[in-house]
Amino acid sequence: MINDNFWQGILLKLSFRPEKKRSGPTRAGVGGAMNVNITHADLVRSLVKDGDAIAGELTGNDAHLLHMAVGVSTEAGELLDAVKKATIYRKPIDCENIIEELGDIEFYLEGIRQAFAITRETVLFANIAKLRRRYHEGRFTNEQAQARADKSPLFQQCPNCKQQGADCVCGGLR
Repeated sequence: MINDNFWQGILLKLSFRPEKKRSGPTRAGVGGAMNVNITHADLVRSLVKDGDAIAGELTGNDAHLLHMAVGVSTEAGELLDAVKKATIYRKPIDCENIIEELGDIEFYLEGIRQAFAITRETVLFANIAKLRRRYHEGRFTNEQAQARADKSPLFQQCPNCKQQGADCVCGGLR
């Protein structure tokens, strides 16, 4: 079991001592306490899920979703780079490239939506509903953005009684 002393030991080690190559196990047996003098590299090695285990568990659908999600991230990075060049380096905006990257993002998003049998319209409707709850005044304000009224229990369904917000009869949203 990892406790506060373990994490304090990690933070102290990172603050005061350089990484050293370590040999030997980083755990004291199965279910045992972790070594408090562990380096960050050792921590990562001991906590990361084995790649072969991940690959062995992946289904075709998992691989498709991973491909689509990585694609969204990759294309979003390319869009960000185009915006950065225009705003930071003061280069002329390349609208053709912006359109291309937005199209690529839509491609990957559609792949994700199809995997879950969700239409684009459903996503847009849900997003509009969320934004209406969050920005109930019909315009952006810092206060509404930080309050996130759409996350309020008033707008959530109780996992116990399945009632909406204030209609919850079991107290599951309190």
